Amino acid sequence: MLIALRGASKCGKSWLRRKILKNPIAVQCRLGKRVIDLYTDALSQVGIDFQTESTSSKQFKGTLKATGDLGFKLLAKVGLEQKSN
Repeated sequence: MLIALRGASKCGKSWLRRKILKNPIAVQCRLGKRVIDLYTDALSQVGIDFQTESTSSKQFKGTLKATGDLGFKLLAKVGLEQKSN
């Protein structure tokens, strides 16, 4: 589930988030951030390293690496395979 809170500084967005949600992932949507930056930030908070490389202005390729127990569980849940070297 995605919930976006928008408002002026000091209007109570963080207070509301802490009051209503249990352990939310908070990502700052600032001017100049790309969508891929938001995903990278969100995934890093659950233990998944998301490395991207632009292939064109509208495409990219990337790799996902789990760095913690929650990250491994999430990758397994979406059905991604773990490659061993």
